[in-house]
Amino acid sequence: MTTLLEFLGRLHLVILHLPIGMIVGLAIYELHAARKKLKSAPKIWVNSTAIVTVLAMASGLILHERPGYVENETMELHERFGLLTALASTCCAIFYLKPKVYKVSLVISIIGVLVSGHFGGSMTHGEDFLTEPFLRKNKKITTNSEEKITANFYSSKISPILEAKCNKCHNDKKQKGSLRLDSPIHILTGGKNEGPAIILNAESGHPLLERIMLDIEHEDHMPPEGKPQLTEEEVVLIKKWCKNGAPMP
Repeated sequence: MTTLLEFLGRLHLVILHLPIGMIVGLAIYELHAARKKLKSAPKIWVNSTAIVTVLAMASGLILHERPGYVENETMELHERFGLLTALASTCCAIFYLKPKVYKVSLVISIIGVLVSGHFGGSMTHGEDFLTEPFLRKNKKITTNSEEKITANFYSSKISPILEAKCNKCHNDKKQKGSLRLDSPIHILTGGKNEGPAIILNAESGHPLLERIMLDIEHEDHMPPEGKPQLTEEEVVLIKKWCKNGAPMP
């Protein structure tokens, strides 16, 4: 039963784009129909939209119960607007023959899917995902071989790399593998499988570095394929830090 629930929860990531496309498409069609004085969209379209929206919402609630997701305001808002979208799309199907109620429900569906999608994207990619290209600092990373590796090296060089490339999935709101990388104490606490992500005062054996160095197609490579990858300069800095015992504040 646990395996089935896990499968149904993960199905959320597969089907969530269906209600988005169907609701937006339905709204565009109805806007066009109103301008051209055409009939409303076929009932089967409206009913199908309601069904897939409810399925996406239900699978999302199941996914929420899986390990790695922590209660926070972003998730709560994502769920609430997801429920609102499912309810509004269901009302579209129920009140299809009552034009005013149907259109109001469709407008609410559009609002719900846009807002829920925004918070869902923030959970997956980070709250600054849309604005990151405009806020990113174009500073060249230096790898001075003479630079002394101290706790300040972590604060100035390593922490910004983790923040940009790792913490979107390993923070106080979302903890893949029960691992957080947003502070030294959490890095040393580690996740549920491998223990500490970094081994203090050791030149090798750091799980964090080992994951980074795996081939990008390897299932354990971090960051996962499809996510922003570390640059060569960033990898060099982490290697240098680890080789010198990974000092942290």
